[in-house]
Amino acid sequence: MPATERSNTRRLVLTVAVLLAAVGFIAAVLITGTRGPANTPAPAAAAQSNPTAPTGSTGPTGPSGPASPTPSPEAGSSSAATGPTGLTGPTGPVAAAAPATSKPSLRARRYDPAPNPPAPIGSADKTGKFSARLDFTLAGAGIDAITFSQFFADITDKIAARGNPNAAANQQSVETRERLDGRFAFLAARAIDINGTLVELLGFGDPTDPAAFRPVWRETAPGAFEAVITDDSDTPVARLTRRYELPEGSFAFTLRQTLENLSPDPLKVQLVQYGPLDQRKDSGGYNLDMRRVRFGYLLDPRQDPSRQIVRADEQLMTRPTLFQIVLNAATGGGAATPNPTFNASQVWPNLAKFSNSADLVWLAQTSRYFTVAVFPVIDPSQTNPRLAFDLAQRVDGIIWGDPKRDNGNQARLITQLTSAVFTAEPGKTLDLSVGAYAGPLSKRHLSPAANPAFGPLNMGDMPVFNLGGPCWFCTFQWLGNLLYTFLSVVHDYVVFDWAVAIMILVLVVRTLLHPLTKRSQVSMTKFGKQMQRLAPKQKKLQEKYKDDPKALRAETAKLMREEGVSPTGALGCLPLFLQTPIWIALYAMLYFVFELRHEPAFYGLFQAVSGGRWTFLADLSMPDHFIEFGRAFQIPLISGLMGPVSGINILPLLLGVVFFIQTKYMSPPTSANMTPEMEMQQKMMKVMMVVMFPIFMYNAPSGLAVYFITNSTLGILESKYIRAHIDTLDLDNPDKIEADRRRRVERSERLADMIKNRGRKA
Repeated sequence: MPATERSNTRRLVLTVAVLLAAVGFIAAVLITGTRGPANTPAPAAAAQSNPTAPTGSTGPTGPSGPASPTPSPEAGSSSAATGPTGLTGPTGPVAAAAPATSKPSLRARRYDPAPNPPAPIGSADKTGKFSARLDFTLAGAGIDAITFSQFFADITDKIAARGNPNAAANQQSVETRERLDGRFAFLAARAIDINGTLVELLGFGDPTDPAAFRPVWRETAPGAFEAVITDDSDTPVARLTRRYELPEGSFAFTLRQTLENLSPDPLKVQLVQYGPLDQRKDSGGYNLDMRRVRFGYLLDPRQDPSRQIVRADEQLMTRPTLFQIVLNAATGGGAATPNPTFNASQVWPNLAKFSNSADLVWLAQTSRYFTVAVFPVIDPSQTNPRLAFDLAQRVDGIIWGDPKRDNGNQARLITQLTSAVFTAEPGKTLDLSVGAYAGPLSKRHLSPAANPAFGPLNMGDMPVFNLGGPCWFCTFQWLGNLLYTFLSVVHDYVVFDWAVAIMILVLVVRTLLHPLTKRSQVSMTKFGKQMQRLAPKQKKLQEKYKDDPKALRAETAKLMREEGVSPTGALGCLPLFLQTPIWIALYAMLYFVFELRHEPAFYGLFQAVSGGRWTFLADLSMPDHFIEFGRAFQIPLISGLMGPVSGINILPLLLGVVFFIQTKYMSPPTSANMTPEMEMQQKMMKVMMVVMFPIFMYNAPSGLAVYFITNSTLGILESKYIRAHIDTLDLDNPDKIEADRRRRVERSERLADMIKNRGRKA
């Protein structure tokens, strides 16, 4: 086989290898994304740990209730870690508490069933001033549902709601989309331990049956509730109040929660309430479950004496991983069969990867585009505010439903927060307020500019551009952040369209990498021509030393030195691999950027010409939906990776055409010297690029398809330009080749003389 064909084939193989590396990365993520990490820590033993509350802690900070001193966790208290007794399973309306652990001397006063559900606060009217509406339940005075006023569950809902200011029923509901049989609600007060007596706060009876449910909370105003703890003689001992505050235009809100000691004696109290619940699985694009549990925490005081550095975990604990942790603890590491209805286990602070941390600061459950988080209420203007979340000194994970059915989609993951032990002096009021956020998983919405408190809490590190899986570390978060910043600037100040901004971003990245790409292709071409000229001499050497491989290698190296051919020319493909992290980071960034969700491409051109009825490129976070089928179809094997097919997506087909042109332009022509095996290999590479890659991309977000089409088109144009430049170099001119060879030989001889002279002087 002539050296030209061999060199061209090598270049094709290397180019395709880069693309196949990206395809392999995507495939690995798709396959492992729904499984979670293979090695899951088993916390059965660690769950028995008994860390104590921080000595001398001052408790949550921020605005307090009337005449409210700052609560102080009891130094050295073990209850904060182990939790109130009798709370290993559901309580109140879920299941009866263990009578052996609950003292009958205290109880929550019961009220008659309310004729109407509690009044909501905020608004889901997209023309109003609020970003969300909070609906409540008397079961624990928790949040029954959160409905956004600006975001829709599906792009078809957004199109259907065009011109309709009251489309709340069609919009995104984060928390209790199935209400979990009324048993769990976000921020619901589950129980309170007072001087060792467990008092149920969820209520009694079935909360789904208003006529039979006996609440212990009464509504005092929209978003405000009160519960009274009494002794056996019905004398009030303590009063709990809850008031939800939702500012206009904000996704962050505050639960102003107080406990007033109405008794003549000090009360030691420990509050248990529910934290974030898992959200609905993202239904668009790939069949990936991007729901995760995230922690923000302080480092050990020995590492950070200031106690002001908040670190967001980088391991990205997936929902299946936490399921496995809970099941391992509940079943003793797999020795028993898990409960098909309810399993619970401590998940903070017994995880090994957080062994160097001391205090939790915030807890969140995230999906691809949204997050629900809880954190302490702080005053950002205060110097060195206390950041430790004393109301979540322990976090338990609860699985409600069968985690073994339908890959865990039939189960729900609930978090439960157990506070430190506080002391309420007689006649005084404890401030037990909680901050919360339910909204976009976006750096814009979680930045200090959106809420000054988010700066000290470091909430901006919650969004990550990372697909997880076996290559989670190679997405280069810092690089994704840089690309996101540039993309945002281009959109916000230059083009005002995300699809056009993506195209400009790809253009800029390719322009910056052009010198590297150009040098790579020139080096490879030059090396190929050099090897082509050496081919006849190499053939003679092979015939002469066919029985002496060692001599053949020595003579070949000598020939290459004499002809001025450097083996480093074969490393011309290295810059291609150095560019791969940039394209992977760009891919991951575009997959997670919230701003692409429900954003049309090209200034909404296709919606404008169709009167807003055509879904083609109406949502850059979803497939392009050129033609909708009206229902989704499962394709065996393929749908397991890319999800169900609900229509004809034209951009992946266009991508296949672009790849076909690229392979046809870059592939060397077949020749008589090519063996049948080599011809078959070349055809298989074309099929991989032209057929397999578009299949992987069929259900990809259209923003990613725009990125790949733009990148491949620019790659064809760039390669054509570089080839034209290579032709001007006149690499086949014998005189120029000989002059270059002499210069290289002379340079080598001078270098050898310098080394020899230095050796003599030494």
